[in-house]
Amino acid sequence: MTGEDWNQVMYTAINSKGGREAGGMVYSLYFVMLTLCGDYTLLNVFLAIACDSLDQAAALTEAEEAEKEVVNTHTHTHKRYIHIYTNKHAQKTIFIPNT
Repeated sequence: MTGEDWNQVMYTAINSKGGREAGGMVYSLYFVMLTLCGDYTLLNVFLAIACDSLDQAAALTEAEEAEKEVVNTHTHTHKRYIHIYTNKHAQKTIFIPNT
């Protein structure tokens, strides 16, 4: 529903049924209700898509932050392990697997 020239179509429908005097005004109610309901529905669809996009973006941001937290925690623990291990066994070669 673009809303463009809907009133011209309404006037044409009223005139095709004999004008205002012959009961053509009923069509004006139809076109007004059609325009209001159509615009309301279109607005709701647009808002639903926008809200869904925002929810997906928020979920993606939360997932990225959780992944960074896991990586940072793992890296910190990994570095701590290397530091403790190398301090106690400075003469030995160590193998640290990639996990």
